[in-house]
Amino acid sequence: MNSFGKSFNTNGTKKAGASSTLFGRALPAQGSGSIFGGAAWPPPSNEGHSPESAETAETTDGSAESSRDASSDDIPTELLNVPPATVNDLTDYVNLVFKYLAFRDWTATVLAAPLLSLDNEHARCSFLQVENPTIAAGPDASAEDALLYELIGGHISVIHYASVQDWVSAFAMQSAIVTVYRQEIVAKEKNSNWFIPLAYVICDDLWKLAKKIQATHNQLDEEDSGHEYLDKVVTHTMGLYQTCTRDSRIELDQSKKVGIFQLTVLLLQIYFETNKMALLKPLLRAVHILPFVFRERLSTSDLVLYSFYLGKKNMFDSDLQMSDKALEYAFKYCPERYFDNKRRILIYWIPVKMFLGEIPLDNLLDDYGLSEFKMIANGVREGNIRQLREGIVRNRQFLMQSGVYLMVEKLAQLTYFALFKRLVGILGTHKIKLEAFQCLLTFLGEDIRHIDEVVCIISNLIAKKKIRGYISKMHNVVVLSKENPFD
Repeated sequence: MNSFGKSFNTNGTKKAGASSTLFGRALPAQGSGSIFGGAAWPPPSNEGHSPESAETAETTDGSAESSRDASSDDIPTELLNVPPATVNDLTDYVNLVFKYLAFRDWTATVLAAPLLSLDNEHARCSFLQVENPTIAAGPDASAEDALLYELIGGHISVIHYASVQDWVSAFAMQSAIVTVYRQEIVAKEKNSNWFIPLAYVICDDLWKLAKKIQATHNQLDEEDSGHEYLDKVVTHTMGLYQTCTRDSRIELDQSKKVGIFQLTVLLLQIYFETNKMALLKPLLRAVHILPFVFRERLSTSDLVLYSFYLGKKNMFDSDLQMSDKALEYAFKYCPERYFDNKRRILIYWIPVKMFLGEIPLDNLLDDYGLSEFKMIANGVREGNIRQLREGIVRNRQFLMQSGVYLMVEKLAQLTYFALFKRLVGILGTHKIKLEAFQCLLTFLGEDIRHIDEVVCIISNLIAKKKIRGYISKMHNVVVLSKENPFD
């Protein structure tokens, strides 16, 4: 059953969408309908990145909840033969992580990446909460191996600082990890990219630690709000991003450009949360011109999260058609088990859909706990401007916290349109007196004191091609087209 109703018929009744999909139509997977521009990124396939196996857009605290898919191509035989490991102490943990990284293989690094993330359950193990771990690389270890041990040791120190909530020290150590990773591994490795799956993980941890510092400063009501730490995250992440973009190779197993997409996703999150959306355009352009072959390294979670932020940006840019496609993609491929993430997507998608003339049904709002939109949706559907304004006032805090308050306020024009269509249906004529519409608006609580205000409302609807007709100012009448007067 379609959960959005196509609204605003001439007679004021609701007409169901033509498609049986959740939102009335399926997002085209290729061609000019691509939400990414140029060649389309394909929807997840059953072979590599299935919707059931990937995580998605955003957790309730705003962080990315992702599971980086491993590529099945060229997996070392030894990796397939690695037996299940039990980690009982620090030595077991170090040996396990190093074993994966020592393969110097993309898939092995994908498997190791969660073991270097603060989100993983290992970060809560007491035996890993060591400030200065003693990790010996061994006399026969190469300089490259010693560097990997150094990264592992640094992560263990970060776990310790995070466990005692010393966020500043944790941030400093994580910054050092990112710096070493970028300067000693990414910049110096010339003919491989096995290390790229670590980029998102270590930068994402840095971002989360910066937010912890900012939250602590806000709780203490300190003048220093911690913004400089957020700026440092951008500097580190952009440095890594630029190192990847400068790589001229195009081979899938060598080019560092395969890391651009995930770093772009992280930068999108950062710029949205720091209100620097003007910096998004060059990032999106770089994604659009990525070689199509790099899609093999993208997981469903990457695509969903990117689509979510792309949809938000297009919404704020008033590009509603592109926003609709992007948010539809994000919602469609976000697994059902990630209820909070699908709900977050709907918070932005519902206003976009209403602007496009599709009103959410009550069962959709009930299913996802979005009763805040009920009065607003009913007001727009019925042309009840009083109900719309009451719904906005009652749920102002929710709308402002969600970032859609201004968007929802603009629905007044659409509500005027629905109300005018109902009036036309009742009167049954193509000539509508402006005074009749003025009386209706006044009855519904609008402060309309002069007929010129009604003229302004109708003129805007005509200019936006919602109404086909003209205003006869001499007779104060709206003359509608006899054929298809409404868009």
